[in-house]
Amino acid sequence: MRRLISRAPVLSLIGMFIFSFAAVAEAQRPNPREVRDNVRTLNAAVDDFDATLMFRLRSMSASRNAVQEAGSSIANLKQAIRAFEQNLDARRENRNDVTDIVTAAQDVSAFMRSN
Repeated sequence: MRRLISRAPVLSLIGMFIFSFAAVAEAQRPNPREVRDNVRTLNAAVDDFDATLMFRLRSMSASRNAVQEAGSSIANLKQAIRAFEQNLDARRENRNDVTDIVTAAQDVSAFMRSN
């Protein structure tokens, strides 16, 4: 009994240490509402970018091929965002969804650099 009493402070300290790690791990999880808000903001920004880019390309009399390439790149980005949003709603989102968005955004960035 004495051994248990003498170890009680150490055991309680270890227990608090473990629970504090659990709290930190939980704090690192993103809030689903914040993620949905960020996805909506991203969708709005991509829509604005799409409209502005298409207006600029047409007003500069860009080639039909350039307009189609830009439209295709932005459509791929919108599709990647839509897929992430659907998986988020179904609570199946993962790192690959975010990677797909980044890859599609890099494709749009490459188009912008080349044109």
